[in-house]
Order: sequence, then structure tokens, then C-alpha cells
Amino acid sequence: GSTEPFVSWMRTLIFVLIVLRQVLTLLENLQLTRNLEARVAERTAELRASEQRFQALVQHSSEVVTVVGLDSTVLYQSESEQRVFGPMTRELVGRPLTELLTETSAARLLQGLREAAAEPFGMRVLELTIPRPDATASQVEMTITNLLENPSVRGLVLNTRDVTERRRLEGQLVHEAFHDSLTGLANRALFKDRVEHALTGRRRTDRTVTVLFLDLDGFKEVNDSLGHAAGDILLTRVAERLRSSVRPSDTVARLGGDEFAVLVEDGLEDLLATDGAQRITAGLEAPFLVTGQEIHVRASVGIATAGPEDDADQVLRNADLAMYRAKAAGEGGYTRYDPRMHAELVERLELEADLRHALDHDEFVLYYQPTVSLATGEIVGVEALIRWEHPTRGLLHPGSFITAAENMGLIPAIGRWVLREACRHAAAWPQARTSGNPFTTSVNISVCQLQHGDLVQEVADALAAHALRPEQLVLEMTESVLLDHTENNLALLRRIRSMGVRLAIDDFGTGYSSLSYLQRFPFDILKIDRSFIARLMGTSQEVELVRTIIGLGQSLRMTTVAEGIEDHNQFLALRRIGCELGQGYHFFRPVPAAAVTSLLGDNALDARQLVA
Repeated sequence: GSTEPFVSWMRTLIFVLIVLRQVLTLLENLQLTRNLEARVAERTAELRASEQRFQALVQHSSEVVTVVGLDSTVLYQSESEQRVFGPMTRELVGRPLTELLTETSAARLLQGLREAAAEPFGMRVLELTIPRPDATASQVEMTITNLLENPSVRGLVLNTRDVTERRRLEGQLVHEAFHDSLTGLANRALFKDRVEHALTGRRRTDRTVTVLFLDLDGFKEVNDSLGHAAGDILLTRVAERLRSSVRPSDTVARLGGDEFAVLVEDGLEDLLATDGAQRITAGLEAPFLVTGQEIHVRASVGIATAGPEDDADQVLRNADLAMYRAKAAGEGGYTRYDPRMHAELVERLELEADLRHALDHDEFVLYYQPTVSLATGEIVGVEALIRWEHPTRGLLHPGSFITAAENMGLIPAIGRWVLREACRHAAAWPQARTSGNPFTTSVNISVCQLQHGDLVQEVADALAAHALRPEQLVLEMTESVLLDHTENNLALLRRIRSMGVRLAIDDFGTGYSSLSYLQRFPFDILKIDRSFIARLMGTSQEVELVRTIIGLGQSLRMTTVAEGIEDHNQFLALRRIGCELGQGYHFFRPVPAAAVTSLLGDNALDARQLVA
């Protein structure tokens, strides 16, 4: 009986413990539930934020994201599809994407989908064309990724971006790389590529490949007188004429400066190239109107037909050589390439190299031809004449190298040397003649010396360096100074004349100077060209012509000098009609500087005997 209360108490305790345990478990479960709910809410918020970020990225991305099936049916489309596919794409889901593409691009897309689907996670990159309602088209770049096995996608993902502007810029860059920016013609790179392509195709046909190389005559003068802007306008007008003068199948290019070229690649005979050259030269005959002025331009054309083994560079070189021959023959003509021109080119290049060496190593020398009084036989002065003591070819006259020096731009430098050297020699000779007048030394001045550099300062420096009086120096120049840059040349010559230096117009009668020009320029001496003297004994008309020139000089108070007197009869005729001075082999040949002093002494009597 005494154990029952204890048992009852234990049962109660156990029941309480069980209840407490259940309460604790319930509390733990409640806390766990709350924690889980918080985790779920947090994860849900993260997923929602991630989804929003994804949607924002997709929506604002420059690329359009599309999920399609194998047949291009759209399963998902990002909201930015209108940026690429246009305004008619609001309801793309459920429609085949090929509806938006050109036929060719649609076929290319289906092929790309099949190829990507054939490989797990396969990828393909395509460039497709999307037509627009305004008849234009967009170029798009599409990357296909195979996510058919991805349970959250189960499709082929297309990332598409518009590359229309990029392709346009690339096309523009390519065009600029192969076209002349001023005229829009093909440039040298594209022209050479076309020639190479034509030469490759020639091997499969019997057609000839011919290049016409053009150089504008007188373009530099246009640039110098009217400015580079006018020169650019002229080049564009020339390009237009060239386009209209050739066939549509011919390629016209501007190679640089005032050089152009035409490729005749489908001619069956060489006559087509000759006809083309004739059309080109004829097309340039009409004057060009530039900045309100009429400009006449002609072109020298070289023609070269490719030989069996010629490459593009060789054909261009041959045409260039022929062009130089055409230019040398006279403006506005054309010449066909001849293999002998290569030997001439080698000779010209050697001559140019030798010329530079000659200028740097004092290989030039001066010879002097006396000028004689036709009345007394007295030597009144000398004319400086340049010679070249070539190390292997001997003593060369100007005719064999002056043209090359002009082409190389060496005339100003050579002219400065002649002026200084002549003044140095003149300082060692007698200062006065028996008549009391100064003994003069004449130096030839070219037009380019007037236009480049400071001739006034060069003359002053040469006189000062050798203590030579200005009246002992005579500068000779041809009639071209009257015609080119007239006002500038006139001002320059007046400055030189004001120093006391005398001026002579050389080779008078061979140019086109008018009496008004002759009156304006401060010339002291008029030298009659040797061609008139050579014909002097022919007819009475020739004598009267020379008499008229002498009378013209005298009326302008100019001393007249006859050049090229070769025999006694010419001398007598000139003295009879009033010519004052003369030069020529009848009196003296040109001699080295060291021989001038002896001519002025012992040998002066010989000249007086000649005129007796």
C-alpha cells in the first residue's frame, strides 16, 4: 500500500516530461519553420532580383536574345527585338524567325541551326540580312548556341546584334584604302591588283593586257600660279574627262600627283589601246574652267602591252618609260613602249647619280667664249659656259646633262655654283678695256633660278665675295622670263639692275615675247639667236629680218650681240647692217679660264686681224 503514492508520482513526472519534450519539439519545429520561411523569402527575393537584373540586361543589351526550335520557331524573345528585327516583330513567339529574313539568309539560318544542334553545346556564327519596309536592309551577326539538353532552356539560343553601321564603316575604309580620296578613282594599290588579276586571266584567253600611263603637261605651273586648291579642282575635272573617254570595262586610276593610268584588259588587239590614247588626248583638248579661268591641259601618254613573262610592276614601269619618251617628244602625244627604253633608263639613272656626285665633288668647270667688237676686234667680255669633266666620259657639254639636271631639280644649285665661280675668275682678269669700258663676264640664269631661292642676295654675295664691281657682271636669260610669272620676274630683275648689274636677253627671236614686254624689262643687251645668223646669207629677206632685230635693239637703247658667227661673210654682213658685238667660232672657241688672260694679251691681235 505504501508504494502506490510513489508509483503515482512517477507516472505524473513521466507524463510531465513527455509533455515538456513535445512542447520543446513543437517550439523547435516552429523556430525551424520560421527560419525556413525566412530563407525561402530571402532566396525568393534573390531570385526575383536576379531575374530582374537578367531582364534588365537583356532588355537594354545591344544584342537580342532569342530561343528557337530546330525549325526556327521562336520559343522566347527578349523585349529588345525591335532594335534588330524592326517594328513588325512584337509577336514573334510561335512564328518562324525565317519570316524576317531574305531567302538566302533564311536558308543559311536553318543550315546553321541544324549544324549547331548536331553537336552538344555546338555553336555557329552567321551574318544575315534583314530587309526593311523602306527597301533598305540591315546586316546582323548571329551566334547560335545549342542548349537543347539544358532543362531550363530546351532550345537553340540566338544572340543577335546589328552590325549594319560597322559593315558600312568597314566598307568605307576598304574603299578609301583602294581609291583616291580626291577624285574617287582607283588608287595605285587597286590598279596594281587589277593588273595582276588581268594578267592571271590572260593565260586562259588570247586577250591582251595594256596599261596607259598619263602625266599632265604643265600641271605644276597651274599649282604655282593659281594655288593648290585650283590644282585639286583641275585634277577632279581631268578624272571626269578620263572616265568619259574610256570604255566601262577599263579601269581608270590616279597614281599620285598629276599621274593617271588606264587598264585595258579585255582588248583583242593592241589597236584598242592606241584608240584609247587618242580618245584621252582628244578629250583633254577642250579647256577646263577652274575658278573662273580657262585652263588648257594636255597629257603625255605611255602605252605598254604586257609580254608573256611580265608582271604588274614590269608593265607599269614600261608604260612609265614610254610616257617619259612621249613627254620628251612634245606635249600632248603618246608613245608605245620599246624594249630599248630600258637601256636608256639605266643610262639616265647612271647620269643622274653621276650628276649628284659631280656637284658634290667639283667636277664642273667653266669655259669662256669671248665677245668681240665687230668694229674694232677688241674682246669686250666673255660668256661663262659650263662643262662637266666626267671621270670616264671626258669633257661633256651642257646638252648632254642639263635636261637631266632640270628633271632632278639641280639647276638652282648648279646656277649658284656657276655664278660664284664666274665671279671668282672675273676678279683675276683686267678690270677695263682699252676703250675704258668695263670688261664683262656674262652668266646664264635660268627661269627656275628666278622663281626659287633669292637670286638678288646670291648675286650680291658673289660680287662681295670676290670684290667684283656690279658693272663687270652680265646676267643672261631667255625670253621665257618675259612670259612666265611676268610681274614677279620684272620686280626681281629691276632690283638686280638697280645694283648696277647689266641684263641681257639671250636667244632673242626664238620665243614669243612682244615689244611691250621688251620695253618693260630693264635689259641692256639683246643677243640675236644663232639660227638667224646661220640663215643670214640665204636671201635678202633674212638680212632684213636681222636688220630689223638690230634696229629694234637700238631703238630700245640696247647693245646688240650676234651669236654663232661662223665665217667671214656673216661677220661682214652683220657689221654692215649695224650689229655692234659678236660671238662665234669665226673669232674664238670657248676656252678654259686660265686661257682668258692670254687671249686678252698676246692673242687679242688675232681678233683685230679677223675684222680687218
